[in-house]
Amino acid sequence: MSPSHPPSALDIARLPRERAREIAVAELDAMLALLGALDSDAWSQPTDCDEWDVFKLVSHLAGTCEDSAHINRLIRRFFKALRVKGVDLVDAMNASQVDERRGLTPTELVAEMNSLGPKAVRVRAKMPAPLRAVRIPLGGLGVISVAYLNDILYVRDMWAHRIDISLAIGREPEYFGHEKDIIEQVLLDLGTKWQARPCVLELEGYVTGDWSLGEGEPLATATVDCVDYMRTLSGRNDEPLIAVEGDVKAADDVAAARVLF
Repeated sequence: MSPSHPPSALDIARLPRERAREIAVAELDAMLALLGALDSDAWSQPTDCDEWDVFKLVSHLAGTCEDSAHINRLIRRFFKALRVKGVDLVDAMNASQVDERRGLTPTELVAEMNSLGPKAVRVRAKMPAPLRAVRIPLGGLGVISVAYLNDILYVRDMWAHRIDISLAIGREPEYFGHEKDIIEQVLLDLGTKWQARPCVLELEGYVTGDWSLGEGEPLATATVDCVDYMRTLSGRNDEPLIAVEGDVKAADDVAAARVLF
């Protein structure tokens, strides 16, 4: 029996600006709630992000919020990172964010997130259209628009790091509802760049649903846990557990795919 043909991932609409702002607020609230509940042992736990424990990961988030809240600091960090030889631009910027917070305590870091996070969301939401349309080179991330960075990537990054922290401390990632929009935007990006065999992707667990990838009649249905697969697409998990009905080679295609996070 051939796989069913659910809606294409390409049919997912790009988020309207106002909805993107609502999701950013909801995700920030979820992150701040998680950080406020961390005990003293949690901050030294290793995460799936290379060389980052929870403290360093949150230092990166605080630095990202600072850069959005104060554009002059973002510009200064950007040009400073350009001068770092042999290191990807974004990696150099992230390292700078972490290095600047080495002397803080976890309490001070949480306070900084509570102060800078809401301001960062407001600044991104109020950015004028001409500036949002500007396309910027971000090293290994490629050339992207400021609108895509503000509406999609910043929120995706924070959500992915909330998952990182939850897994690092052995806590089940919480679901509040707005995450479905974040994940569907990942799937839209996946569908846009899909060049492999046409197949159906079936997500289970955290967010559920079926989406078609590629052109033509699907050759297989690949079923995978939602969080595991988001971690795969972001480069955090190279061996997702995938069940396939139909062309078994579709599992390799699904496991090999990557999306900008």
